[in-house]
Amino acid sequence: MHSWLRWLQETPYVFSFDSNWKRDDISVFPDALYILREEPVLPTRALKEAFRLATEGHVSWLSDLKHALRRLPVPVEFSYAEWPTIDSVNEVIGHVKSALLLHLQQTVDLAIRLPILQLRLDPLGEGEKFPRKHVLLFRKYLEIPTLKHRRALTRLLVGEHPIAIERLRRDNIPREWRICRYCQRRGVVEDEAHILLECISSHALEDCRLQFISSMAGLLPLVTRRTPHREHRLSLIIQALACKETLGHVAGFVADVFDILEVTPPLEIRSVEQYLELDAYWHV
Repeated sequence: MHSWLRWLQETPYVFSFDSNWKRDDISVFPDALYILREEPVLPTRALKEAFRLATEGHVSWLSDLKHALRRLPVPVEFSYAEWPTIDSVNEVIGHVKSALLLHLQQTVDLAIRLPILQLRLDPLGEGEKFPRKHVLLFRKYLEIPTLKHRRALTRLLVGEHPIAIERLRRDNIPREWRICRYCQRRGVVEDEAHILLECISSHALEDCRLQFISSMAGLLPLVTRRTPHREHRLSLIIQALACKETLGHVAGFVADVFDILEVTPPLEIRSVEQYLELDAYWHV
């Protein structure tokens, strides 16, 4: 699981699964804080030389750092007009972290393939009455003991799943043509909400869904407490993810759904004529 997450880490939103900062832009600052705090002889001389070169307009470690911070997705200003202090370095660290948090949230909010991550709430913390959204936090579902369940839920969250809305996107098939493999009707796009909670054209999916809801029967008051997004098509999944008692149920359900999807290949519409041959869906 960890190796698979490392493979995904070129995608910024995967950083939201953990609470650790991994950017090289931040790792340099603890060294500077150590030098300013402990004043070791050789490192202090090196820092003073870098400061002298930078203030005289020459290339140095400090000038490189200034340019690197300006090139962040959300630029951060860094000045070496005055000798750095512990307070000034800590202030820059705070600005960098805020900039990276903003970039991370913007990346998630703008990604059409991440509907659950965009609305994701986190389990209640101590003293919290309602679940809320944290940009950077270790996610409890990474501790789900069953590897298959943990991996399935993670795949769902990051858009690396077998549901047609994502699987056919890679083949550049228009969104409206990514029709449910079971319903096979125009207007019924096979997205996460449809497959997990709405499709009634597959007995296997219906049975799996009923078992999932039944397994949470005693926990539903926890899941349906007052939270945002109650009217969203994925509200049951979103709210169940915000409840630590139901995380395992959601992960097992998602894994079972993925197994069902593997039995029937997605419906691939390759032409307008093929699309128009399908019956239209009439919502009553």
